Amino acid sequence: MTREGADVAPAAPTPPTPPGGSAPGGHHDVPAEPSRAGLPRVLQDEVGGSMAGRVRRGVAWTAGSRLVVQVMQVGATAVLARLLSPADYGLAALVAVVTGFAAILVDLGIPAAVIQRRGIDDRYLSTAFWLNFGVGLVMAGLVCAAAVPVAAFFDEPQLVGLVMLSSLTLVLSLNAVHVAVLQRALQFGRIGRMTLLTTSVGIVVSIAAAAAGLGPVSLVLGPIAERLTSVIQVQAAVRWLPRARPSREAARDIWRFGRGITGFNVVNYWVGSADRVVIGRLVTVTALGYYNRASNLMQLPIQQTTRALVGVFYPALSAMAEDLPRLRSAWLRLVRAAWIVGVPVAVGLGLTAPALVGVIYGDQWDAVAPLLAVLSIGIPFLLITSTTAPVFQALGRTGLQFRLGLVNAVVALVALGVGVQWGVMGVAVAWVVRTVLAAAVTLVPLLRLVQVGGGTLVAALWRAATAGALMGAGVWGVVVTTDGMPVPLALTLQVAAGVLVYGAFAWLLERDTVRELLGRASRRTKAAPPASAPTEENR
Repeated sequence: MTREGADVAPAAPTPPTPPGGSAPGGHHDVPAEPSRAGLPRVLQDEVGGSMAGRVRRGVAWTAGSRLVVQVMQVGATAVLARLLSPADYGLAALVAVVTGFAAILVDLGIPAAVIQRRGIDDRYLSTAFWLNFGVGLVMAGLVCAAAVPVAAFFDEPQLVGLVMLSSLTLVLSLNAVHVAVLQRALQFGRIGRMTLLTTSVGIVVSIAAAAAGLGPVSLVLGPIAERLTSVIQVQAAVRWLPRARPSREAARDIWRFGRGITGFNVVNYWVGSADRVVIGRLVTVTALGYYNRASNLMQLPIQQTTRALVGVFYPALSAMAEDLPRLRSAWLRLVRAAWIVGVPVAVGLGLTAPALVGVIYGDQWDAVAPLLAVLSIGIPFLLITSTTAPVFQALGRTGLQFRLGLVNAVVALVALGVGVQWGVMGVAVAWVVRTVLAAAVTLVPLLRLVQVGGGTLVAALWRAATAGALMGAGVWGVVVTTDGMPVPLALTLQVAAGVLVYGAFAWLLERDTVRELLGRASRRTKAAPPASAPTEENR
C-alpha cells in the first residue's frame, strides 16, 4: 500500500552553471565527454522524438497507469477498512513515521542527482548504487535498534515487531538508481506497467494477511511485497549491475547536490509527520487511525496524479535548466495541469465526504468524514507547492529549497501547537493553515527566480478555479437534494453531477491543456511547441 509521508513544499533556484563549472547551489561538475561504456542500454540508445512529444507521452502513460492504481487502492481500502480497526491503522501510521524518515536518509537525493546530472558514466552510476545500498543497510539496522524506544515513547508494545519488520523495505532500497535511469530515459511506459504489477502484489498481500487475522502486520507486509516486486522488475528492465569501482569524486558530487534535497526532505518530513506523532502521543491511537484514513484519502489522488506529473516533468525541466524561458513555460504548464486535475478532487472530496466515507469505509468510520472535508480545503495550495520542487532541483538550488523548508517548518509547528488544543479536528485545521502559508512562502522566491509575475500565474489558474467553483455549486445542489437517499445512490448522483459539470466547463475553458493531458496535442499546440515561453505565458 502507499506509504504516507510529508507534503511537498520546496524553495528556490539559481542560474544554471555552464558546462564544466560547479554552482554553489549544487549543480554537478560536468565531464566534457562522458563515456557511455558500461551504461545501461536505455541510456546508450538515443530516444526518438521531440522533448515535448516525449513529455506528452510520459504524461499520458503515467496518468493512465496512476488512474488504474488509484481505483485499485480505493477498492483495497474499502476491503481493508472492513477487516481492520482504526487502532490497526493508527499503529501502521506510527510505523510509517519511523521507516519513512529512514527512507529519506537512504534516498540522499541520489535518484534526483542521477536524473539531473548533465554527463553520466558507469562509475557515477556504480557509486550511486553502492551509496544507496550501503546507507539502506545501515538505516535498517538503526531502525531495528530504535524499535524498543519508539514503542516505549508511544506506549504501544506492538510497535517493536512492526518497526523491525518494516525495516526490510530499507534493505530492499537497491532499486532507486534503476528507477532513476528509467526516468532519465523518459521510459514512463515501462514504469507505468511495472507500477500496476507492483501495486497489485502489495494489495493482494495486504488483503490476504488482513483476512488471515494479522491486523496491523498486513499494512506492513504490503509495502515490503511492493518493494521486492519493484526490485525484480526494474532489474529485468534495466539489465544493469554496478561493475566500476565507486569513486570518491562521484560520491562528493552526489552529496553536494543531494544534501540540500536531503535536508529539505528531513525537515519537510518531520513537519508533515508531526501531526501523526502529536495525535498518537497526546490524543489516542484510535483517533490517529481516523485522521490517518482522512489524510490518506485526501492525499491519494494527489499522489497518483500531481506527483506523477512532477515525476514526468522533472527530467524535462532538468534538460531545460540552461534555457529559462523554456523551463518557465514548462513549469506553468505543469502547475496548470496540476490544478486541472486536482481542483475537482478537492471540491469533490470536501462536498461528498459523508457519502464517500460511508461507501468506502463503512459506518464505523463516520468520524473520518468531517476531517476529510476540512483537509480537502488545503489541496489547491498543496498542488501548487508540490510543483515547485522539480524547478529548484533542476536549477540546482537545493540549498535555498532547504532554507525555505526551515521557514515553513517553523510556521507548521506553531500552527500545530495551537491546533492540538482542540484535539484531532484542531490538528486538521492547523494542517490547512500551514499548507496555505507554505504556498505563499515558497511562491514568492520561486516566481522571482523563474521571472514569472503573479498575474501570469493567476492567468494560468483561473480557468480551472472557475470550473471547480461551478462544479462545487452543482454538487452542493445534488448533496442537498439527495439527503435521505441510500448512501451509495446519493454518492453516485453527487459524483455524476461533479463529473458532468466540471468536465463541461473544463473542456470549454481548458480544451488544449486537457487534450495534452490525454496525450493528444491540439492543432495550435502542434503549430507552436509547448516549450516556447510566449505561447504559455500569454494565453
